[in-house]
Amino acid sequence: MWELEDRSWTHSNLICVAGLRRTAKFMMANRCTALADAILAETARTSLHPRGHWQRSIDDDSVDASLLLPALRGALPADDPRSIATVRAVQEDLGRDGYVYRFRHDERKLGAAEGAFLVCGFWLALAEHQQGDAISAARRFERNRASCGPPGLFTEEYDVGSGSCAATSRKLLCTGFAGVRGEVVARVAVSKGMAPVNRGHFLCSAGASSEQPRQRGTGGRGHRRGRNGRPRRPARRGRPLGLRLRPV
Repeated sequence: MWELEDRSWTHSNLICVAGLRRTAKFMMANRCTALADAILAETARTSLHPRGHWQRSIDDDSVDASLLLPALRGALPADDPRSIATVRAVQEDLGRDGYVYRFRHDERKLGAAEGAFLVCGFWLALAEHQQGDAISAARRFERNRASCGPPGLFTEEYDVGSGSCAATSRKLLCTGFAGVRGEVVARVAVSKGMAPVNRGHFLCSAGASSEQPRQRGTGGRGHRRGRNGRPRRPARRGRPLGLRLRPV
């Protein structure tokens, strides 16, 4: 996940379990399920912390935000004691001011080595919602959603102290947000009594608009036409909101 040294990472093992369980729904059900159960049992034997949560690897007993993903991807149920303990451990050890850090690099305070990772905040919002805490999930989602830069773009890291974006916006977000944006929008919006109107873009502003989407090509003044005779699309004004929400 984080492109670190070659080790037996717990996240990698558990994601294999999730993939096998998903494959079992379409083919080789018995074989895939048996292999998934075997990997899960061995991982639990070697990489389960005494506190009951998943640890980073066999020889590293710290917690990692990527360990939220196995339950989100179906490796084990959300109400499994190990899933519940992992969410609690991430909240307590890696969460600060509504944001989430990847892991502790050393004995320094969180934020000294690197900024909070926004995708980790969205993962935790999903995990909290999956475990029935819709209020905390919505709050954390809004907190991280409001941390985009002036163009409405998210970066990998966010400097909580200075309130500024840090690091790159291309790599992790292309892989991380692509996998969670639809889930976050749908699950958290529904929990807030809101429904997505325009599903084509990710939330990218400090506040979502509750107005109804503008109907193009109907009502009001006649639309101007371009050189080819086709109606021109109305120009967008101000900062793009991306996804609008309306009450359901």
